[in-house]
Amino acid sequence: MSWQDDPRHRFAGIAEKLKRADESISNLEREIKLFFQDGEYPVLPEPDSNEWPAAVKYHQHRPIPLRFAVLTGEIIHHLRSCLDHAVWALSDDNSRKTKDREIGYPIFDCDPKGNKKYEDYKKKIQGINNPEIRAQIEKCQPYKAGDKAEDHLLLILHDLDRFEKHREIVLVSSAAIASIPNSQPALQQRAEESQKHKEPTFEDIARVNALKKRVHIGPGIAFGQFGTRKLYPLIRGLSELRGEVERIANDLAAYV
Repeated sequence: MSWQDDPRHRFAGIAEKLKRADESISNLEREIKLFFQDGEYPVLPEPDSNEWPAAVKYHQHRPIPLRFAVLTGEIIHHLRSCLDHAVWALSDDNSRKTKDREIGYPIFDCDPKGNKKYEDYKKKIQGINNPEIRAQIEKCQPYKAGDKAEDHLLLILHDLDRFEKHREIVLVSSAAIASIPNSQPALQQRAEESQKHKEPTFEDIARVNALKKRVHIGPGIAFGQFGTRKLYPLIRGLSELRGEVERIANDLAAYV
């Protein structure tokens, strides 16, 4: 039985948080679709059409419901707390009783060893006695990605959670989002595969042309900043963060 299906597993709370995140992401996506369907230009016109300037101006100046930022913040907090929950479950009883305020999942963008940040790092995982678990946590640290640390999903999650505690997450609606009908689930994968080639083959070009005939380009909500990237699709970003948290929890569950 998977840890996600076992109510007696020490990570059962994490499993429920992930399920709640799934529900919240789906509900938020549904609300966003209704928001655009109820307004003008739910599908963007062709860039060379006469309607294009008016459509762009309309969506750039249309206020986004503050509710979307609040719901996004709730999802992010649920995901970030999953990691702290994991460290709590893996810590010894004495640490949970005497160091409860210090326990948490460390997320660092630079190597804490050799400076005062290392004390903060050690405090968070001081209750974990298994060196293999400690090594697993260290392996996932954003600083391990070197100059790509800013785009590490864990660091993005951590920064968004810190930011949301003090003010709303910045969301914008000026992003154009491509969507594919549910009846064509393989097309997105084909399009992504075709982009991996530096020099596309004739088959790649044919696939992209076929995709263009089926794809819908509409307005969408995006993160103002997602790591170093700007205007990153909101639902895609939340789904990627959720997947990263599940991957880490799955690796740590093996030690429970």
